[in-house]
Amino acid sequence: MGAPPLTARLGKIFWVIMVPVYWAIAFIIAASVPQFSYVSGLLSAVCMLSFTYSFPALLGLGFRIKKGAMLPEESFDETTQKYSRADNGMRRWARGYMVNWHINSFDVIYFLGSLAAVALGTYAAIEGLISSFSGNSIATSWGCVAPV
Repeated sequence: MGAPPLTARLGKIFWVIMVPVYWAIAFIIAASVPQFSYVSGLLSAVCMLSFTYSFPALLGLGFRIKKGAMLPEESFDETTQKYSRADNGMRRWARGYMVNWHINSFDVIYFLGSLAAVALGTYAAIEGLISSFSGNSIATSWGCVAPV
């Protein structure tokens, strides 16, 4: 974007000036959006909580089931790029689950608990948004009137 490199003296000065400007703009945007904390809470509950807790447990469970379901007579043919399976369906899933049933059971409980946290966080954020935009709140971002 035409800025000087950070290794140069002018680039370091430019960086020192741009960081506070960036954070000032971010603060103004955050303060201008009404009830920004509820919006960020909703996004955190739906996205961040799911990507941090729900999806890793589910992916780990799926990986261990697929790995545990493999049998010695099954093989991968490199020329055709095909994997030959002995069986399919629920029987295979059950066999894969039972190989590490204690870890897999923990992952199932962990996944269900994280889904409950996602649901409760989403519910709380939505209820907060509803109450804040219902017209009962007199607090504004840039007003001088005290909200109490």
